[in-house]
Amino acid sequence: MIVSSMKVRIVKDAPGALEWAHEIAAFVKNKTGNEVEVLVRMGATQDIVWLQRFQDLSAYEKSLEAVRSDPDYQARIKKAQSKEFFDSPNIEAGIWRQF
Repeated sequence: MIVSSMKVRIVKDAPGALEWAHEIAAFVKNKTGNEVEVLVRMGATQDIVWLQRFQDLSAYEKSLEAVRSDPDYQARIKKAQSKEFFDSPNIEAGIWRQF
């Protein structure tokens, strides 16, 4: 089992950022058929984490390619960038292996 994560920190318009976070998760699920969990840190800073689980690296790569090559996905990313919801230099992505 492979788990991918993406973590961002909200720096502006928390309600708008949270709405966008759920919209992009729904878009990815619709595009790939893969569940996307949206997690929000309690207390402290306002961080969002998206998690997805994959059977193996091949399934992860297939999903990643489907999303990244989609012009609508790219437009949605640009929308978030233009609204400056997140601390873009500190976005953190990870690929995890389940033990």
